[in-house]
Amino acid sequence: MNETNRERSEKNTATAGQQEANAALAALAATGNAFALGQLWEINKGLLRSMFWKWYPSHREQADAHGLTADDFEQEGYFAVQYAAEHYDPCKGFAFSTWLTYAFAFDCKTSAVKSAVKPKKRA
Repeated sequence: MNETNRERSEKNTATAGQQEANAALAALAATGNAFALGQLWEINKGLLRSMFWKWYPSHREQADAHGLTADDFEQEGYFAVQYAAEHYDPCKGFAFSTWLTYAFAFDCKTSAVKSAVKPKKRA
C-alpha cells in the first residue's frame, strides 16, 4: 500500500515532535530530573527493544553462554537512556535517538564482556 503525501508528512511531524520531546526530556534528565528520565525511558522503550532484537540474533550464543537474558538487556537499555541523556548535545546536530543507539550498542557489548570476566562464586 502506498502512503499519501499527507500520511508521510504526519509521520515526519510525529518524528520531529518526538525528537523535540526527547531533546527537552534529555536536557531535564541531565540535570537529575528522575521523572524526565523515566519519561525518556518510556518514550524510547520501543526503539530499545527493536535495537535489542536486531543485536541479539547474531550474539545469542555469547549472551546465552553468560546467562544474559532479555530482561538484563532491558535494564542495560535504561542505563543507556541515562547515559545518552547525560551526554546528549543537540548542538552537534544529531537526534537523541542517535546518541541512544550508540550508548545501547556500547552497553550491550560491555555487559557481555563484564559477564564473561565476572568471577565465579565459590561454594
